[in-house]
Amino acid sequence: MKNLIFGLYIMGLTNLSYSQNLVSVVDGTGVHKRSISSINVNYLDKVQSINTSKQIKTLEIIASKYDITKNVKFNGSKKPFKVKFKGLFGSITATYNPKGKILNTIEEFKNVALPKYVMKSISEQYPQASILATSYFVSYNNEIGVTKQYIVKIKKGKKIKNLKFDNDGIKA
Repeated sequence: MKNLIFGLYIMGLTNLSYSQNLVSVVDGTGVHKRSISSINVNYLDKVQSINTSKQIKTLEIIASKYDITKNVKFNGSKKPFKVKFKGLFGSITATYNPKGKILNTIEEFKNVALPKYVMKSISEQYPQASILATSYFVSYNNEIGVTKQYIVKIKKGKKIKNLKFDNDGIKA
């Protein structure tokens, strides 16, 4: 009986310490949105292009419009606040300052449509190869900038290869 009570006590303390971590997960339901203000326009300008797929743009817009002040876990602290947005094709983990400005993001997407110039680069370098899987990664920092990378798994004959491309379709 002592062990049971002690175990419940430890679980309770662990739960309390975790709840103080300023992280929230959003899956698209119950999202607190606001109009895109000038506060996060720079983020959208940096991470999106004409070649960004619709699914990715949608999740990035949700992250840019998110109102952290309406999140039940946000306590008005001066510390950065993290929110993880989940979509069908991937996720964005965004860190906001207390005013709602996006400080940085880590974005991961699977099985996304590749831009035409990446497809062209693959077909030129690996003719007759078939694409097995695609991944797209974005790392945004409001002070440093953005890096984007595609990872493409191809198969030609019996050989399977992972290729990395930057946002311009140049093999990394």
